[in-house]
Amino acid sequence: MSQILEDIIELKMHIIYIITKEIEYLRTFNFHEFRALQVIEGDLLILLNNKYNKIRNNKNIILYCTNEKTIEILSMLCIKFDKCLMVKHNIIDKYCYVI
Repeated sequence: MSQILEDIIELKMHIIYIITKEIEYLRTFNFHEFRALQVIEGDLLILLNNKYNKIRNNKNIILYCTNEKTIEILSMLCIKFDKCLMVKHNIIDKYCYVI
């Protein structure tokens, strides 16, 4: 059961890395690379959504997870993910007339 949570952790880590790279490219006005990374991010988000749907259909996956470290890492990554998205969206808002 915890395999799905580990998959979510791995996907979140990859997405955070991609968003971090997107932020770098936005700051240097490298929109070609930014757009290429957006495609990868979109594909990863689809995979992540599929994993989330499995949890939505069976909440026992989280309730019966005995590995507290897994839940802790997942919580930390969710916070980091939200912060990365906020930074990315702020930069896009700042330079939206360029994109």
